[in-house]
Amino acid sequence: MNWAGIEHLLGKVPDGDVARRLGASVYAVRRMRRVLGVRRFRMTERVRRLLGRHPDGVVARMTGASRMTVWRTRRDEGIPPCPRYRRQDYIRVRRARNVAEQKERVHGPDHGVL
Repeated sequence: MNWAGIEHLLGKVPDGDVARRLGASVYAVRRMRRVLGVRRFRMTERVRRLLGRHPDGVVARMTGASRMTVWRTRRDEGIPPCPRYRRQDYIRVRRARNVAEQKERVHGPDHGVL
């Protein structure tokens, strides 16, 4: 296995995510982390504050963890999921941003400005 470029992730993201990126078993990643003396991944307080306020997928992208890790942590902490309307608002804002960017690419940045 080629650990180059992956060692910096040990302890910063869950072992399962490192294993997936490396194409190795979770056991091999855990063993390497222990050999190097790196403590296991734990979500920081800053990341925990995001749980329940943003959809799990968004928190996962922000932290580099998998969606399942975020979901499991949120569930274990007893934090309810982000309300559905917030997720819909997030999608609506993202779609509006995409439409605006698409119009800007087609018509130029000053289109519609008097």
